[in-house]
Amino acid sequence: MTFKINEVDSITPQSQLIHKHFPDLVNNFVYYHSQVGAGPAKSWKNTPPTYSNYKSILDYKNDIINNPDKYVKDGPITVRCKASWFYTCDNSITQNEKLMGYDRLYMYSEIKSKAGQYMITPDGFSPKSDVLHGTVRWIYDEDDKVIGFVIAKDRGNLRTHIGIASVAGNDPELLITLDFHKNDPKISIDELIAIEAETFAEDSMDRRGFNADTKFRSGYLSKRKSYVVQGEFLDNTLQVDFAQVINTERRKNGKKPHKYSLSSLQKLDFGKDGNPAGYITKYKEDNIKSAVGTLKQILEERKENTEMSMSAIHTFAKTFYFLTSTPKALGKIGYSSATAIANRELLQKCLFYMFTQKTRTKKNYIYDLKALYKTNTEKDTTWLAFKTYLEVLLKDLREENDRTNDYRSTHPCIEAYINDIGEKYNQAEAAKIINR
Repeated sequence: MTFKINEVDSITPQSQLIHKHFPDLVNNFVYYHSQVGAGPAKSWKNTPPTYSNYKSILDYKNDIINNPDKYVKDGPITVRCKASWFYTCDNSITQNEKLMGYDRLYMYSEIKSKAGQYMITPDGFSPKSDVLHGTVRWIYDEDDKVIGFVIAKDRGNLRTHIGIASVAGNDPELLITLDFHKNDPKISIDELIAIEAETFAEDSMDRRGFNADTKFRSGYLSKRKSYVVQGEFLDNTLQVDFAQVINTERRKNGKKPHKYSLSSLQKLDFGKDGNPAGYITKYKEDNIKSAVGTLKQILEERKENTEMSMSAIHTFAKTFYFLTSTPKALGKIGYSSATAIANRELLQKCLFYMFTQKTRTKKNYIYDLKALYKTNTEKDTTWLAFKTYLEVLLKDLREENDRTNDYRSTHPCIEAYINDIGEKYNQAEAAKIINR
């Protein structure tokens, strides 16, 4: 939907999905019909409120276009708008490899599921619901004069869907508060997205349980320091992608995308000041890096998927931490001259060998990487190492180190490793595994 002087584009279910001026924007009304289909539609009792005490966007349209700087200066207005006038920034739908959207309209099965719960409830479409929010993007002619605008909505995909569905797929008026981008013909789409992403992050992400992909993407786009530094860590240190954020940036800058991506960012935290936190400080950056590098080598050899399990990374990182650190570094008093069990290169070689060896029939691998995945009943990645591979790994290291005796649970590094297990019962079981 583009507003122009004495003209408003007509949007139908068959209209173009992607906005002709802004390749990152998709139309909510058109996308609704593409996802819901042409099945039987019905009107619901719980239709949107009429909002009759608010003016329509049409009452402001010409003045907004003729006096854009006035609206930029005066600030937001709240108006009635048809659902077909809303666009959402979602590159998962546009599939533009060089633009990154912050919203999650693409998760339409989730939107439809949630909508059904509201729509069967009396007053499910509540007039007390939060007002939608969007930002006006300006459209210029070749002389840099404002000749129209479009509404980039950054809140209310669910409410927009409910509004359309409740009137049998027709085009209801909804209430939206509009902010205005500065009047700058030279502003880039990336800059527009960054400004909108910050609003999205503040008004939505900070108050709701959005998934990790959405949180990272919107935080990164809005240039929040913790997410920007986290992105740099993924790109430069681990050389992996997450949520298509890093690879989109790399394509945009003419760089080759990373082959591997992470399944999550759990425990790879950075504070608001940009300083590392979580497992990066607890188990050290070098060990996180070694764990990722080892898993890359294993996946490359096994020719399995390119998404790396974060629980497997956690498991390997802890193994690197406890087996390549000296007892003194692990806080074990009285072992100031004792050395680590292994160096980083040796440990990486042993883990790679273990997880790339096949059974006698050569049909399966001896060690299943899925054994390192967290489950509903087993979430302790320290214990997973003992449960899965540590007994055999330590025997391999004993041979590599020309050691006569096995490593036992009383070894200061192993003792520290066992004490990192959360449950006392599992600590006892780990000691039994090592000592048998």
